[in-house]
Amino acid sequence: MSPEPKEKPVTKLEDMKGLRMTCMSKPFADAVQALGANPITVPLPDIYMTLSRNSADSALFSLLASGSIKINDIIKHITLISLCKDIRFVGINKDLWDSFPPDIQKAIESTCCSEEWAYRMSQVMDNGDISGKELLTKSGAKFYTLDEAEKARWIKACEPLDQTWIDKVVELGIARSDAETLLKQVRSTGAEVTASLAAKTAQ
Repeated sequence: MSPEPKEKPVTKLEDMKGLRMTCMSKPFADAVQALGANPITVPLPDIYMTLSRNSADSALFSLLASGSIKINDIIKHITLISLCKDIRFVGINKDLWDSFPPDIQKAIESTCCSEEWAYRMSQVMDNGDISGKELLTKSGAKFYTLDEAEKARWIKACEPLDQTWIDKVVELGIARSDAETLLKQVRSTGAEVTASLAAKTAQ
């Protein structure tokens, strides 16, 4: 996800303060607010119109969406950040699943629930980001990244969101210790998978 202001680049946390920023869901809105901006929740297809009418100053979205909503026509500054981990999953009706013989279940699990599948999905997403970046570059956009010290400031600003999430799941009846453990496991697994995929890509 990238904050993409129309008029000026975002290179430090202070630049986020007061920005009217579009985002596509409440979790992103919460993160944007924690970083000092004013979130405006709109669906992806409406981002272009929201920006062109000056109802927002900037947008938060993945580069792979750039071409589909023609954001390259209006955005000229892009700050690359890793605000989230995308989650992709394959779901199926339980009754339908139970109706399959074991060999079919095993074939589906080995195909759709494997590291190879995850790697291929990540390739699709990465290629989309590359295409989006190329499109924006051709349109004259400039890209910015945060150094490690600045990135740490952004991460720290979002830390209260962890406690907010834990409190919410506790209200649903989940033990606080289980919620805290799950959060740690998600982060740990995410780091391991990211490292594994990066190593595989480098081969």
